[in-house]
Amino acid sequence: MFRGAKIQLGELLHTCCAVFFLLFICNLNAQTKVYATSLVNASTNTDNEGNAVDQNLTTAADVRAYSGVVVFGGAYVGTLDFQFPSTLTANTTSYVKIQADQANLLSGLLGGSLASLLTTILGSQEFTVEVKNSAGTNVLSGNSQTNGDFGTSKLGIVVNAAGEYFIKITPDQDYKRIKITNRYATLLGTGVTKKLKVYDAYYLTGTATCGEPTYTSYNATSVVSLASTGVTNPQNVLTASTSDFSKFDIGLLGVGPSIEQTVYFEGLSSATDSFGVRLSLPQGLLDVGVASNISVIASNGATVVQTKTLAELLTLNLLTMSGGQITNIIMTPGAPVDRITVKLSAVASVAQTLNFYGVTKTLAKPVITQNNPVCSGSSASLIATTPIVGAQLKWYDSAAATNLLATTNSGETFTPPAITANTTYYVLQTLGGCSGFIQSVPVTVVSKPSAGVIEGVQTVCYNKTPSLLTSVSADNGVGISYRWESSLDEVTWSPIASSNAVTYQPSGLTKSTFFRRITINTANGIDCESIPTNTIKVSAKNCMVIANPMVAQRIKNGS
Repeated sequence: MFRGAKIQLGELLHTCCAVFFLLFICNLNAQTKVYATSLVNASTNTDNEGNAVDQNLTTAADVRAYSGVVVFGGAYVGTLDFQFPSTLTANTTSYVKIQADQANLLSGLLGGSLASLLTTILGSQEFTVEVKNSAGTNVLSGNSQTNGDFGTSKLGIVVNAAGEYFIKITPDQDYKRIKITNRYATLLGTGVTKKLKVYDAYYLTGTATCGEPTYTSYNATSVVSLASTGVTNPQNVLTASTSDFSKFDIGLLGVGPSIEQTVYFEGLSSATDSFGVRLSLPQGLLDVGVASNISVIASNGATVVQTKTLAELLTLNLLTMSGGQITNIIMTPGAPVDRITVKLSAVASVAQTLNFYGVTKTLAKPVITQNNPVCSGSSASLIATTPIVGAQLKWYDSAAATNLLATTNSGETFTPPAITANTTYYVLQTLGGCSGFIQSVPVTVVSKPSAGVIEGVQTVCYNKTPSLLTSVSADNGVGISYRWESSLDEVTWSPIASSNAVTYQPSGLTKSTFFRRITINTANGIDCESIPTNTIKVSAKNCMVIANPMVAQRIKNGS
């Protein structure tokens, strides 16, 4: 057991922050187990054989093998042959829960091609698996005595978080039947009986929306010694714990060898699902280029869907990962997958270790389609979308996702209260009680410019051009422009065309008119307007000089 790692809080794209463990530890399964339900032919030397087809993973058939004795012989093997109700299509994964009397047999086979280094072969228990189609023809087989038979994408041994072992079967042809034979590795021995418990076989239909993987196994290439190489505590990756992890140790083996561990989800993901892969490295390994030697591989059975190196997946400062900090690497394969593999390849003359905390499958981050800048004192207009039918979007004011602001459907607008400073909102999608990875939504606030002061109060004669309306003070700089407005009653204002300078020259007036100026900040692609300046009045009066008193009297009388 390895403990003591500390989580570095931060953006979920780079680090595994607390919200990950609050929101993403869900296990919403829209799946059904389909069991093998009938026996084929008579089983040999098997007790309680019906338990292997009773759709109960707590009861087992006992498949016996006897070593016999040197003088009297009498050795025998045990078999169990059972089948599913209908044919499974090629690349469908099924699982058979088993338990062996030989203590290290299954734990050794868990290491794939390392099995010969992890198990005691001679004198131990062994078994074979034969996968057949409906006509009884073998489409896949493996022998626990043959190194590598249980280290492929088609056939392997996996373990769950409870330490229970399963045969994982993924043929590249259609199949229906599974035959298991248990035997003693050396048939003539000292009268020892070894049992292989077979509980049930099943496959899953439907998809798992979110949660932790169910099984894991590991493997290696070009490794000839386990003196300083292997995977410790592989089952630790099957929980959401931040203190338990499996440890890769590749030693000083030079370029070529690699260690990898795979986690398996029960059923395929959706094409839109994302996976959070939690890793940490000792101080200094990133400095020698190890990030390019760590790969994360998403696969659908034996078919690789996506491969990314750690260097490609890390988008922030690589150095923040070293020193034991847990980094949450997010992968979105874009197609259904059922397993994630972490692979560490050797770098010459560098002892390498990697801590693997696990993988969580969940809903991807929403896509932000609108988060435009806003003027200070205004409300943002935010829009996020998701391709998942029925998913809802939940909006928060922090990455901790503790204060729910609103819930919207895909494409609906979220309008938070007015803001006066740059603000980041957060949104995640939910479906059926499962919450996805959280997405930050920054909103830039554009300051409103100052209004300034204008002057130019004056009186002019009818239809005469006033003096220039001048600026006492004004905001200026990049993106600053102006708009002058006029009014006859100081209530209803109209913009003046082509009046975008800091000063304004009115044309001839026939009526008294009020003027004011608006300053506009367009630096961020939006128009943020100041409050209006002070108002100035330009009065227009009749300046006609009348010298004849009789004409003046007639004008006074209205004639």
